[in-house]
Amino acid sequence: MITSQRPVFASLLVASALSAPPIHSGAMAQDKRPQVLEEVIVTATKRASNLQDIPVAVTALSNQDLVNALVGSSEDLTQLVPSLNLNKGGNPRQTSFSIRGIGTVTFSSGIEPSVSTMLDGVVMGQTGMAFTQLVDMQRVEVLRGPQGTLFGKNASGGVVHFITRDPTEEFEAEVRGYATDDEEYRSSFTVSDGLAEQLAGRLTGYYNKDEGWVKNVFDGNTVNDSDDWGIRGKLLWNPIETLELKWSSDYSDRNSNCCNAAFRSLDPYPA
Repeated sequence: MITSQRPVFASLLVASALSAPPIHSGAMAQDKRPQVLEEVIVTATKRASNLQDIPVAVTALSNQDLVNALVGSSEDLTQLVPSLNLNKGGNPRQTSFSIRGIGTVTFSSGIEPSVSTMLDGVVMGQTGMAFTQLVDMQRVEVLRGPQGTLFGKNASGGVVHFITRDPTEEFEAEVRGYATDDEEYRSSFTVSDGLAEQLAGRLTGYYNKDEGWVKNVFDGNTVNDSDDWGIRGKLLWNPIETLELKWSSDYSDRNSNCCNAAFRSLDPYPA
């Protein structure tokens, strides 16, 4: 079938080329204009730099990229970032990332993983702290390879850095909602405004609920459900032009009946 379709495709290209109107010199001049790529600023080297100017393998996802892909949790990043995999455990405290096949698989929540996760430059040392809802993010940076020189001893496999949006002096408000037929609901809000002269604040909150997707036929309850919510506040103070101070605090709570396996068959063993 492949050999029979190639001549047809080629003939269509020739026919379309012959029937196309002549190209004017003005259009040719416009096509020769250099294409300018959008500048992507990252902080992979602890300084704001152009992504094309740093010698580090980085994948940067903007807030719009996360919204377009319907990314809710940090676990969903494995679908967008090459070589980023998830080592799934019985609960978030036993789950970790691996990059390029390097990661930490453990059943203890007190061990630092070899792929470091950070939130606004602060290291989240325990494994379960890395898995949260990605709400009101400015961008997410995934650094591949050893990063211990700049990010510490627990970054031998790489770094996953979550960077939230800063407060603005102008009023901003945003409300988002998401629902599916499988009884999964997501909601979030963001409010940002100037609080005083040279002082701005930002408040973000979310609430997610998943009714579960596995039914226990013994008691009729559903398992593998989740119910979580969180809130984050940020303050930005610029006393002078060359000094910027930030304060960020967040709290989250998650309840789930997670990671129950479903039996495909209940047939008795042969005698």
